[in-house]
Amino acid sequence: MHRSVVMLFDVLIFLIVSVIAALLAFDQLGIKPAVNGFFCRDENLMYPYRLSSIPAELVAFLFVLMPFVLMTGIEAIRHYHFRPKDTGWNCTWYWDTCYKTAGVFLFGMSVTVLLGEITKLAVGRLRPHFLDVCKPDYNKTNCFSDNIPIYVDVGDQHCQGNEVSLLADARKSFPFIHAAMAFYAVVYLNIYLQVRLKWRKVMLLRPAIQALYIGLAIYIACSGVADHRHYWSDAVGGALLGATVAILTVCFVSTLLDKWIRQDKLCNMQRNTYYKEIAIENDNAKRVPLLVF
Repeated sequence: MHRSVVMLFDVLIFLIVSVIAALLAFDQLGIKPAVNGFFCRDENLMYPYRLSSIPAELVAFLFVLMPFVLMTGIEAIRHYHFRPKDTGWNCTWYWDTCYKTAGVFLFGMSVTVLLGEITKLAVGRLRPHFLDVCKPDYNKTNCFSDNIPIYVDVGDQHCQGNEVSLLADARKSFPFIHAAMAFYAVVYLNIYLQVRLKWRKVMLLRPAIQALYIGLAIYIACSGVADHRHYWSDAVGGALLGATVAILTVCFVSTLLDKWIRQDKLCNMQRNTYYKEIAIENDNAKRVPLLVF
């Protein structure tokens, strides 16, 4: 199959995954999250509702757009530096490398969001501000019986809050999508920089960028907990999801580690050849007849 046809097929798959992930993220498919009950006096659900201190647009800029621009820029510099001096700019080679690195990065990010949104809908964990959004009618729920908190089941919640979108969002705490996106970008970008950025004149540039993005990812994960929109376990779960998808993407989808794998195979072949030669020499030595005087 022609290379361009394969790339078009990959682009089609990427668009399908991205569109589905975006529709789920913006609640455009009409799928409702799982509805779980709660305890009336659960202090973990009594925090006031407030908007996130870090908007989704900023998260997308820092962990989607900026890594993409950084990777395409590094590939352009590498192409300019390593191309033969007597040849011009090879657009085919450049776009192919960007497709295998930055393009795969975007695909993995879409998969991260898709898996995170599916998990949110399936789990239906209540956010820390759920009671402030739901505003349950305690007179109808018979919430307190002899001062003992009663578990309010699904059909007896009687939420007085009229914001349907807020109620649905209040049931989608786990995992923290922003943490998943941040840690996916951090793991993928750090591996990419370790493999592709080889500028020996400025030795601290690569670790500085890596440390900066690690700090940003940790800050994003902690911000959701500080805003009382998520629990610590939501942030940790999101971080593990993003890191896992990044590792799987690097190992099984991208070509970043191909050079290291080839070098490892070459070392193993050389090692096996060496040991075979040693074994042959030892075997020949055993067959030499002993001279008896």
